[in-house]
Amino acid sequence: MGGKTVPGAMYWRVHDFFAAGKPGPPPAGADAALAARPRALLMLNQPLCRPALLTNVWRNVSVRMCADGGANRLYDMLATDAQRIAFLPDVIRGDMDSLRPEVRAFYESHGVPVQHDPSQDTTDFHKCMHYLVARERAATLPDAHAGASSAAPSTNGNHSQLHDLLVLGATSGRLDQTIASLATLFRLEPARRVYLASNDSICWLVRPPADPAAMHDIYCLKGFEGPCCGIGPLGGEARAVTTGLKWNLNRDMVLAFDKLWSSSNTFDTDATRPAESVVPDDATSHQPPHFLHVRITTDEPVLFTVEVDLA
Repeated sequence: MGGKTVPGAMYWRVHDFFAAGKPGPPPAGADAALAARPRALLMLNQPLCRPALLTNVWRNVSVRMCADGGANRLYDMLATDAQRIAFLPDVIRGDMDSLRPEVRAFYESHGVPVQHDPSQDTTDFHKCMHYLVARERAATLPDAHAGASSAAPSTNGNHSQLHDLLVLGATSGRLDQTIASLATLFRLEPARRVYLASNDSICWLVRPPADPAAMHDIYCLKGFEGPCCGIGPLGGEARAVTTGLKWNLNRDMVLAFDKLWSSSNTFDTDATRPAESVVPDDATSHQPPHFLHVRITTDEPVLFTVEVDLA
């Protein structure tokens, strides 16, 4: 179940999903268990990123899920059945109000389980989290045909099996669906790193560490993320302290919808850190990429959002 705090400081580096080569080593001093986590991909029923980036993501994850009509999006972006066979998801799960019959028939004919969850009290995003948590509860990652519990997603505190998660299409399309995706962040394991993406931005929920002195470290690849970013709460008030932004926040600033929401902020371009082992997504640059480094501590959960171009 969701909670307010995380056990300690965390680092965030969404480009590890998109790297053309093997993602680079973790930042110096990063928690080894956090750095070793596997990754998962969830595709919702909205436009996906461009094929070259999806190819990179596909290679960098170990679990690949489609939420109902997300399978339509995957099927349609691939031109031939041979390509579709090369990009078979592990599961298609949802209430099945969007999945086209011919798409369902194709994937079922190639062994992809289609799991119908008729509940109207959860979104297809949340339904797919049930599947992922069921896999995580089995430490050996059993066969993808295994069923999933309808209980609220939780690993009962066993963070070693958590997957980092990228959700494509989570903040695209209808506003009510976007709000539902943001709300889902509050219902997931606090220690799970979940990135919600559209083709224009990526965001994630930064929770206060149990240790007030701990900081979250955010690494955004220069040229892939930015220049614009933002930070603010999704309800209530928060006080955050940041470094690495052009307009940093301090404890005297009250973040709230009716006070301040730090939109259209940018990075302090001096706060870069080289990452010579990371390959840019187009693999054409001969210059070592640099990460823009932002540090955040907060007394309440805040959303961090950064500009991208994934289309």
